[in-house]
Amino acid sequence: MIRIRIDAKQKKKIEDRHYKYFDDELSLRLDEKKEDQSLGARQRSFLNFLYDRKQKLIIGKPDELSRIIKDAETMYQDITDDLKLTASAFKPVIKEIFDYDKFSRDVPTEKDKNKWGAYQLVITLGISACPYCNRQYISTYFSKNGRTRAALDHFFDKATYPYLSLSLYNLVPCCNVCNSSFKGQETFSLATHMNPYLSGFEKEYKFSVGLTREKIQNREIYNIDFFYGTSSSNNFEIELKPVAGLENDFIKQADGNIQVFKIDKMYALHKDYVLDIIKNAIVYNETRVEELWREYGGTLFKSKEDVLGMILTNYVLEEDLSKRVLSKLSKDISEELGLLFP
Repeated sequence: MIRIRIDAKQKKKIEDRHYKYFDDELSLRLDEKKEDQSLGARQRSFLNFLYDRKQKLIIGKPDELSRIIKDAETMYQDITDDLKLTASAFKPVIKEIFDYDKFSRDVPTEKDKNKWGAYQLVITLGISACPYCNRQYISTYFSKNGRTRAALDHFFDKATYPYLSLSLYNLVPCCNVCNSSFKGQETFSLATHMNPYLSGFEKEYKFSVGLTREKIQNREIYNIDFFYGTSSSNNFEIELKPVAGLENDFIKQADGNIQVFKIDKMYALHKDYVLDIIKNAIVYNETRVEELWREYGGTLFKSKEDVLGMILTNYVLEEDLSKRVLSKLSKDISEELGLLFP
């Protein structure tokens, strides 16, 4: 999983716009409903609880949202238990206040090209590949004739926590496979799963093809007989392994995501892609890479990482992994094969 990286200036801009959207469009509903005498006293009290925390509800970090959940379930267990029921009579009130359907429909127009909503959020975040799987593009496009955007996963699912439906750091841009086919309404928490606004496992888990090393003429090389046809070209496995020394809590969170999004199983389908990386590792040995750098460094390539990016047709720097699909797989296998530069 790839962490969503937002620089401080951009983060402030997004938070300000998102909170202004709620304050302008929906805050009045919360203000009115908390005084609505047609609601029960406990329901009004719960709405006052939300009102007192509305800024953290809308732009609070995932750990702040987790604390709101804990406090709500401690102080208003009767209400939160009711909201988990499909037939809850109070849930429509909460959904009307935290109106995700409206947010998801709001798109930029000719008159207001910066209109805030789900489309403008994913455009401003600028993430090209799904942070959960790094296998699918999540490009955004809209016109009079059609539109598409990333799905927005509610990390804390909105069926259980409808009052977090518009919480900025509960809206994770991702692909439809991860959001609908795999996660659905699976219950996530910060103890059991990773929120990509907080962390990823770019360094902590590594893809590996488990190639064995052999010593030939005092030189250690990988056994790639399968690649040359002396054994089956599929005679290897793509594995995702934690590096040594990780804390148990981190492993629990990472494994939670790997299991839900079937990351290990889906990446097992990319053997052809790995074979291409192995081919490039053979063709572009260290000598050839140095030749390319000497010949084109400063013109075609700004750094040796750019040379490797050309060879792999992918990004290899950690901060760039969200820009293209399968970038983490490319980086990890290249490191394993010794294709990355010192």
